[in-house]
Amino acid sequence: MSTLGLRIEPSVVRVADADSATVQITLDNQRERSGLRIVLDGHDPDGAIQFTFSPPAVDLSAGQVTAVFLRLYCLRPPPGQELTHQYTVTASDGNVTVDGSGSLVQVSSRAAIELLTVHVNPSVLRLKNRRRGYVRAVLDNRDGAQGLRVTMRGDDPENVMRFAFTADTLEIPPGQMATS
Repeated sequence: MSTLGLRIEPSVVRVADADSATVQITLDNQRERSGLRIVLDGHDPDGAIQFTFSPPAVDLSAGQVTAVFLRLYCLRPPPGQELTHQYTVTASDGNVTVDGSGSLVQVSSRAAIELLTVHVNPSVLRLKNRRRGYVRAVLDNRDGAQGLRVTMRGDDPENVMRFAFTADTLEIPPGQMATS
């Protein structure tokens, strides 16, 4: 079995905002003179990845090259972070094994709320001989890639003002703005 070749393509797979990725395992039995029954397995040092081979075992004739697909599943990192997981794929006939290694790089976008900006217009409201005034709160999600559902509330340091919103809950699609 020492003549069996194993390649992982791509050997480094990078995904954004995803819990899974698919790679191709190429098994090359071109230098062998007999057929083999190959069982595939995967492991990573942290035990964070789940491996699903399709198919999990292969009958490989002498001189044959075949592809097996591997789905890597791993919980994505917290928002705004990147994680790299090294992993090893093992092909075995029960007596001898051949290994190949790869990397799964996962990137998570910043949390949608972190990209939201809020502007109040006017920024300073002067009330002369009045008790009530109006300002417009503009919520800008134009930099966001995800929709948001936000609840509006107001607060002042002296606790002397009351706030009321025309819409206290707003749905803001990605790339859009909303007003209350």
